[in-house]
Amino acid sequence: MNLLREYIRALLVEKDVRATGMCFPFAHQKAVEWFEAHYEKPADPEDDGKKHPDLNNKDKFKVVHGTVTDKWKKPPKPVVHGWVEMGDLVFDDQTKITKPNGVDKEFYYDMFQPVPSKEFTAEEAINNCIMYGGEGPWDEDLYTQLQKRDAWLKEGVEFRTLDSPLTYNRAGNVKRIALCDTSVKEPNPRRDAYFNEYQEMERYGASGRRLKKPRKGKLVPGVSDDCVIGFLDYHQQAKNSDGSTYWYIDYMKTRGDKGGKGTASKLIDEFYNTVAQPGDNVHFGKMMQPQVGHLKDKMVDKYPEIDTIGAKYF
Repeated sequence: MNLLREYIRALLVEKDVRATGMCFPFAHQKAVEWFEAHYEKPADPEDDGKKHPDLNNKDKFKVVHGTVTDKWKKPPKPVVHGWVEMGDLVFDDQTKITKPNGVDKEFYYDMFQPVPSKEFTAEEAINNCIMYGGEGPWDEDLYTQLQKRDAWLKEGVEFRTLDSPLTYNRAGNVKRIALCDTSVKEPNPRRDAYFNEYQEMERYGASGRRLKKPRKGKLVPGVSDDCVIGFLDYHQQAKNSDGSTYWYIDYMKTRGDKGGKGTASKLIDEFYNTVAQPGDNVHFGKMMQPQVGHLKDKMVDKYPEIDTIGAKYF
C-alpha cells in the first residue's frame, strides 16, 4: 500500500517540487477566473454589477494560504504555499499539469498535510492583490517565512538529512543535518577534521609501548559532499513515558574556512524546526565553547515549549 501511495504521489507532483513562488500567482489567477464567471459587468460603469450567489461562497470556491508538508522527506518540513479549494477538489500549481481538473480534497490533505492559515473568497483575493501589490501571501507570518525561503533558494543553500558517518560510543543510530552551499565546489585545502577524510596513525601498541614505526589506524570519514559547510549530529536518546522524545546533540561543527556565516545558528534552528517537537527534551551534551552555550540559551528563550539543557564545560 505504501508503494502504491508513493507511486501516486510521484504522478501528482511535478518534477520541481520545491516551492518556487508560482503557487500564489496560480491561486490568484483561479480567483480571477472564478470572479469573471460569476460576476456580470454593468452596462453603465457607474452602476453596480450583478454578483452570482456563489461568487463569495467559500464552500464553492476559496483561495487558501498556509503550509504544506512532504511527509516522505526525512524530516518532513512545512513549506509556505497557496492553493484553491472548490468543493471537494483542490487545485494546485504543482499539480496543474498532471491533475488539471483538480485533486480529491481528502486525498490531497492526506498526501500533503496542508495547514490552512488564511482563507479568501475570489473577490477578497483580487482586492488583496490590488491593496498589497502582489498575489500573496498577505499574512505577515507567512510572508516572513516566504522571504526566508526565497533568500535561501537564491543563496543555493539547502539542508540535507542523512545518517552520520561518524562513530559515537554513546549511540549507534546517530542522524545528521548537513548544511550545503551549492556554490562551494572544493574541499577545504587545509586539514579539517570530519570535513576532510584523514588517516589516523597508531604510535603505541596494545601494551602501551611505543611502536618502532607508526601503523595505520582507523580512517576518519569526511563529509558526503564538498558543498557541506556545517553539520549537526544527533540521536534519539529515549522515548518518554508521556510519548515525547529525549534528543541528544552529539556534535556540531562548521567548516574551518567557512566561518562567520551563522552556520551553527542555522543548523540548530533547523533541528528545532524539523526534529524537536513541543514537549520534547533536548540535551546539548558537553558544551565546550561559550558560543555553544549561547546557542543553547537562545533556544531556551526561542522554544520555551521544548525543555532544553546542556552541560557547561567552558
